[in-house]
Formats: sequence, C-alpha cells, structure tokens
Amino acid sequence: MKTRAPAWQRERAERAKPTYSGKSYNSIDNIAEFFASRGKKFNQPKTVVEEPKGKKGFRPGQKVRHPKYGEGTVYQREGDGEDAKITVQFPRFGLKKLVEKYAQLEKA
Repeated sequence: MKTRAPAWQRERAERAKPTYSGKSYNSIDNIAEFFASRGKKFNQPKTVVEEPKGKKGFRPGQKVRHPKYGEGTVYQREGDGEDAKITVQFPRFGLKKLVEKYAQLEKA
C-alpha cells in the first residue's frame, strides 16, 4: 500500500519549485520599461569595458552562479584585482554588489 506524504510536506515541495521565470521587479529592462511608460527616456549606459585583471575576471554580460542567489548576469565591474566590486543581476533577488574575492562566484 502506497502512503501519501503529509500535506505540509507536499506544500513545502511545491513552494521549493521555482515558479516565476519573468523579469524581476528591479531588472534593468523593467526599470527602462517603467520610465518609458511615463514618457521618460532611460538609456542604458554603453561603456567600453577593459579586460579585467582579477583572478577570475568576470565581465559585464557574463553568466555567473552564486551559492545563495543562483544564476545571474554580471552588470558592472568596478576596480581591479580581487578587490574589484562586481554588480550582478539575479532574477529573483535583483542587483547585488559583491566584492570579487568574497563573492564565491563561478562561471555559469
């Protein structure tokens, strides 16, 4: 005879599944859409990015993985070496600014 899991276990399993795959509320695209809907211009900066000198060298546009926040996209890099600050857009957690040597980021 097959027994069914208690309701609380089934509910927990359902909550653990990612259900939202759209843009996060504070993604760059969503912010641009917000301003556009109000007749304002929002231009994403086009900057020339130098090759990073850090040990891992994360670049804007690169996909990365973080142990807590999951997969994200590097939005900006500030500074050089291990002390560089990496701004990453995580779909479920928004923009996070991390110090490269402490960030535990991996290439995705």
